[in-house]
This record gives sequence, C-alpha cells and structure tokens, in this order.
Amino acid sequence: MLCQKCSTAILPEQPVQDHFFPNIEQLLRHQYAPSSSYDTQISHFLQKSEEELQSCMAQITLLTQRGDTLRVDVEKARALLAPAPIRKLPNEMLLEVFAYLMPQSVFKRGHLALTQVCQRWRYLARETPRLWAYVPILMKPPPTPTTTTQNLLINLQQHLQLAGAVPLEIDIRATSLDDARLQEVMSRSSQWKTLRVLFKLGSGELIPRVTHLPSLETLEILQCEDMTFMKILLKSSPRLHTLRLGAVRGDVLAHVPWNQITKLTVNRRSCVALFREPGRCSKLESLQIAYANIIQRTSSPHTIITPQSATSLRKLALGFNAAKNSQHVADSDYTLAVDVMSSLTVPKLGTLEVSYADSDTKIMTKPPSSLASKISETLHRSGCLLTTLVLNDVTFSDDDILTILTHTPSPLPL
Repeated sequence: MLCQKCSTAILPEQPVQDHFFPNIEQLLRHQYAPSSSYDTQISHFLQKSEEELQSCMAQITLLTQRGDTLRVDVEKARALLAPAPIRKLPNEMLLEVFAYLMPQSVFKRGHLALTQVCQRWRYLARETPRLWAYVPILMKPPPTPTTTTQNLLINLQQHLQLAGAVPLEIDIRATSLDDARLQEVMSRSSQWKTLRVLFKLGSGELIPRVTHLPSLETLEILQCEDMTFMKILLKSSPRLHTLRLGAVRGDVLAHVPWNQITKLTVNRRSCVALFREPGRCSKLESLQIAYANIIQRTSSPHTIITPQSATSLRKLALGFNAAKNSQHVADSDYTLAVDVMSSLTVPKLGTLEVSYADSDTKIMTKPPSSLASKISETLHRSGCLLTTLVLNDVTFSDDDILTILTHTPSPLPL
C-alpha cells in the first residue's frame, strides 16, 4: 500500500516469511555451547530477522505519521462541517468583538494572536489601527544580545506603524533603560492619550525627557523616583484629567495642575500630601484612596489633614489591604480614613465604596465604629444624598450600618 501524499510504500509488497530456527529452545537450555556447525545457520537467522525488524520499524513509523496526518485532516474536515457563527459575522461586527477583548490581553500580545488565526482575521487586524493602540513596552536586565534588542526595536516600529495616527495607550514597565525604544515611542508623544509608567531604576539612570503631550488625558505613575521627569509630564499635558499615583514621593503633588484633574487615585503616602494643602479637591469628581490603612512599621498612623471642600466630588472609594511584608503594618484603627472623612465636605457625593483586599486569607475586615461614625457625620454635615453604598469584603456592625443609613436619605439596596 502506498501513501496517498508521498507514494511511499507503507506496507510490504511481499508476504512476510517466518524465520524458523529449529531446536532453539532446547539449545538454550543445554549445558554446552552449540557446535560450530550451527554458526552459519544462526548467522543467517540473525541477518534475516534483523532486516525484517528494521523493515517493520520503518513501516510502523510511516503508519504513525500517516495516522497523525489523517487525524489532523479529520479534525479540519469536522471543523468545516461544524456550525461556526463567527465566520458569518460582518467585518464591522467582528472588529467590535476584537476591540472589546483587546484590553483584557495586557502583555499577552492579543493583537498578534489575531493575525495568526486565519487570512481574514490577519487582514482585519493589520488594517485596523485602533487594535494596535495599546503599546506595551517591557524593559528589564540583564542586557539582551544586540540582535534581540534590534528585533524588539523593529517590532515596536512595526507596531506603531500599524497603529497609524490613532490615540495611543502607552504602558512602560522598566527596571533598566532601552533608549532606542524609548526614543521611538516618545517620537509619537503627540498621540499619547493614556500613559502608564513603572520605572524601578538604579541610581543615576535618567529617563529621557518628553515635553509635548497635547493629547494626554490619563496618567498613571505606578513607581518613579525621577522627580524632573514627573514634573515635565504633569506640566506638559493641557488635557490631563485623570491621575493615578502609586509609589511616588508626596511632593510631586505640588506640581499637579489641580484645575484640570477630575479623577484621582492615590495611596496613603500621596493621600497625606494631598490633604496638606487646601483647594486640591475642589475640582475632583472621583477620588480613590488605596492602601489607606498601610503604614511603615516605625511610623505613626496620625497625620496632619487640612479640611477640604470637594464640591464636585460624586464618588469616593476607600481601599484597605493586608500588610504584605515585614516593613509595613495595617493600622487597625483606620486612622487616615477617619481623618479624611472628618476633613471632607462633599455636598454632591452619590457613591461611597469601601473595599478590602487580602489575596492570602480571603477574609473580610470589620472597620472600627469610629469610621462609620465619621462617614455618618460627613454625610450629615455635607447634606449629600448618597445613592450607592458599596461594601466589598467589608462588614460593619448592624448599628454602624444604621448609623450610616440614618444620614443617607435615598440609598439603593446594599
């Protein structure tokens, strides 16, 4: 029998002959070695048997390969018969599906995966610039070979070329600097709509400066020690309205254009800096305070908080966490949150969210009654009509809940 693809014989054309050696069992049990008269017969038997064994193994290999090929062909044929509604979707609808899934593919190169499914998907992906709007750049030591560095630069250039002129979401995570790629992406700074940076660099490493950010609306600084770089970002973004600050020095807030910022996310350190100066919350519509209960083990939980009139604030989110290392400890009194609620006036507040995250134990937290009391006082003092109260893995006592709801004239169901 011949293979249909390569015409190779996969079964012997001649019947297999049995190689019989008489008295082999008896000779094996004999106490003496066979006489020399058997040598020729044994050698002939070995030669024929080994030749046939090799032939059988070759046939097994060919049959295995043929079986694998048939298995793949069968699956492909079944796929053609199976209903596949996605093939019937018009291009416009298929692109909307791609655009919806793309933000969930952070650092997984989802746009590249689309180009490898079929010819149609590849064409749609390459001809749709908005699918390439998210630009992740990961830089880390040890230094990569020159060829690898060049390939990364070429890939980035191709990515930006496919993105065309659409607004870009830039995501830079760096523990070392690759100046060529940074300069390449900074050459498109006029297209940046969202910028997310994490620079965990050694001392003396300076980040290249970028001074032209006319389209930047959202800035997220997860970590950075280069104060000059952060100042330039904040001062060069006339359309900036959303700011998220992670592990940064508190004095960076002195350079924030507060008349522009409507959505702000801070952690404990930057929150303390936020409430040291009056007037910084007047334009905010959304304020999220993360890690509000985490303090340095050697630090005092008490801080200086200046009263703030957040007349435009509609959403306030307080986030609490479990301490993750020996240098930090969780403040069981939630002092910062209590102080913040004591200092805020929020006449337009509609949503209050209190959440707790502990990925290790999956337990809930029970804040002290003093926090519930301060929340109630703030609502009463501000005269706001809270419409949504969200508690994520946070449980107050029944009395505390009643205390909050007493000054919440129209809450939605919890």
